[in-house]
Amino acid sequence: MRFKNVLTGANIRVGFYKTTDGKPYLGTIPGMEIDINEGNIGELRDDSYPTVKVRVWKKEGIGLPVIIEPGTIYNMTDDFYVNWSSDKGHFLQKVELKPTREKIEEENVRVYYFFDLRNFNETVKRTIKTTFQTAFSQSSSFSKSHSESSEFSINGKIGGWIGGKDDPAGGSAEVSAGFKSKIEDSFTQKYENSITRIWSQSIEDEYTLKPGKIYALTSVWNIKYATGVIEYFNEKTSYKILDSSESKLTEPVAYDNVSQMDDKTRKMYEEQLKLNTVL
Repeated sequence: MRFKNVLTGANIRVGFYKTTDGKPYLGTIPGMEIDINEGNIGELRDDSYPTVKVRVWKKEGIGLPVIIEPGTIYNMTDDFYVNWSSDKGHFLQKVELKPTREKIEEENVRVYYFFDLRNFNETVKRTIKTTFQTAFSQSSSFSKSHSESSEFSINGKIGGWIGGKDDPAGGSAEVSAGFKSKIEDSFTQKYENSITRIWSQSIEDEYTLKPGKIYALTSVWNIKYATGVIEYFNEKTSYKILDSSESKLTEPVAYDNVSQMDDKTRKMYEEQLKLNTVL
């Protein structure tokens, strides 16, 4: 648990108290006191206590008047500002994630499929099933973000990325583990259903193809990402999260030979030929 002293002109001491036996508090947990000067951040942590009560003293002169009594129970994983207001007096204000308003980025990913029926004599039927997983693996956003950012998953599937080496928004790829964990927890709550739905997407169709031709068809996936900057205490980083996707299959295009293909189609055909994935 971290505390930032945002009081004006005051240095403080913070201590943890046990919450057992139904008593208001049982005394400071050994070693769990810290002095925090004005404007600074201090950290106390003991994972053997998932919850604690907190007492705050004001350091002035030779005395230590108590300004916050240990009544409320707090989670060890939360962080707080030690604050003051005219209506509340001194109080602990829980630190919350501060995301900027999200922007949506779009990317169209085209996945190629080829059928070589030049040695066939009869009309054939072929079924194509294209999945989001296939499209995503060919995404340029995936390749770029994967190499520059810290990836996080939701239910075992890539949900997005946090931070970047050259982040124009001022973020850093080296965010603290606690900050990263809070971002992931928040995004999991917000995006779990949509991420699960996106990764389960597929589209399937059957085609009747005449012999003697090479056929090329594509699935076009429109993938949208929510992007922004998120801040917590004195840390800030960018993020990029899968938001939605839509797909469609194009009609097959027939070629007599490879030389009739445009450069992009021919390149994809040759790559798949090497991988033995031409159908």
